[in-house]
Amino acid sequence: MNGDVVQFIARSVDIQEKLVLSVDELRALIYQLPQGLFERLFDVLKLFGGVESETVAFDVKMTPLILSGLGITETEFLRLLELLKKDNEYIEYFDGDDLKTVDKSLLSIFYRHARLDRALRFSIEELIQILHPEFLPGESGVSIVKTIDHIYQLTEWVDWLKTSPFSVAELRFIFMDEECSSARYQINEEMIRDLIAKAKEVPGADFIISFKTLLAQTTNLTLAQLENVLSWVPTEITAEEITAEDI
Repeated sequence: MNGDVVQFIARSVDIQEKLVLSVDELRALIYQLPQGLFERLFDVLKLFGGVESETVAFDVKMTPLILSGLGITETEFLRLLELLKKDNEYIEYFDGDDLKTVDKSLLSIFYRHARLDRALRFSIEELIQILHPEFLPGESGVSIVKTIDHIYQLTEWVDWLKTSPFSVAELRFIFMDEECSSARYQINEEMIRDLIAKAKEVPGADFIISFKTLLAQTTNLTLAQLENVLSWVPTEITAEEITAEDI
């Protein structure tokens, strides 16, 4: 037994234990849905006419059957479709932006992501955010979970996330400058312009000191903390001609 086989077995056992998976669920995540699990999850007769190995044309009437088998919402299903459309390996399933065909392999890909989502206790949206190449580079250059190495990398990253003080949304805000309802800039350009105007109105005061004092109050920082933050910013607040775009 060579080293690669030993590593594969070790990672498989580790993933199974961490995610609390049955043998069939583990096989589905690493390869594709085993027949028994496939038939328990999906109405094969209604979806494929009883011949699950065939590729059939997608009909919108299939959506409830697929959603029921995967245990996800229609919104989450649409997000998974958006993810797959970005990967050339799955382009054959689509006609433009629309899903064209369905087969067992495609449902296995959907199941892999849906099951990972439940095991890791994230929403599909959060899982897709985590799988962004800025966080977890995919082997194909896009964020599709395809191999056991990718699954293992994902579980290791989530283990780290659980020990960090940040949420997925906050990390995307920090590293990718993406705002969301739970992570957004505390101040904007309009607020900065207002602070500049107020600092200029303080009679007999040094503009820079006035502006920094107002900025510290707005951001709930002490002047010392603000100076520390500003030391990481390329802009130097040293002139009264400063504009909101400079901050």
